[in-house]
Amino acid sequence: MSPFDLLFKKKKKRKSLLGKRQGEEGVLEDGARLLKEVIASCDGRGCYPIRMFSAKEIEEAIKEPCNYGPDIDYWGIYQGRLIYIKLYNVREFAFNEIVVLSQVKHTNVVKFMGCCFEMERPISILEYVPYSLYSYLFEANPSSSSALSWDHRLRIAIDIAHAITYLHVGTSRPIVHRDIKCFNILLDEHFKSKLSDFSLSVTIPVGETHVQTHAAGTLGYIDGDHATTGYVCEKTDVYSYGVVLFELLSGKKLLTLIERDPVLDLSFWDSIHRDYR
Repeated sequence: MSPFDLLFKKKKKRKSLLGKRQGEEGVLEDGARLLKEVIASCDGRGCYPIRMFSAKEIEEAIKEPCNYGPDIDYWGIYQGRLIYIKLYNVREFAFNEIVVLSQVKHTNVVKFMGCCFEMERPISILEYVPYSLYSYLFEANPSSSSALSWDHRLRIAIDIAHAITYLHVGTSRPIVHRDIKCFNILLDEHFKSKLSDFSLSVTIPVGETHVQTHAAGTLGYIDGDHATTGYVCEKTDVYSYGVVLFELLSGKKLLTLIERDPVLDLSFWDSIHRDYR
């Protein structure tokens, strides 16, 4: 091929990392659905403005994939800030998480920055928090510098307790997370923890003590009453937090221990505490 041919050869359009675009009609329908669900969730009160990002802004911000979830999501830089770009395969989960996060602002809850409906898969933009509690507890070498000290564990336990309390009593309607687990607790470089992934969350209507829906959550963390009846209330999160607390302070996966011994003996707690004092 001659230099002349190279000069006038059409440049190949780069395939979008975000997938296929949807038409203008789809964008408008998604925007209308979001508005409707926000109003239904909180009566239009206690909600923060939702920033709508363009696909172009997100594409320009992307740096590389990250491994927060089972699907390929991305981290990037937008206006000098690190961001996490989350793509959803299930539209219901996307709208649910965006609606809930639009009502939430707390130092121990991952910050929601906006969303985008221009692509076939909905996208949310969140603050980037680099580590998960799961990786520290179950993937790091216990003798390495990345291992959690006893003080770090206690601080994480307190941070997540603050986040749960805020969701239950600090918003216009109680919010039940429904999937509190070590994987959904993120840590920054200073071990400050933030609760993430609100795709299964439920709001409790004013004047009600619970709602009934299909059971959802993660095996080992899900409350037995919720699993059998579908009832959701604040105690659903308290149970899951108890499992996280057990794993955080013991460094052991509760489900694995139960599978080995259905009659679990907790007599090793004293030795655990001595190891970290």
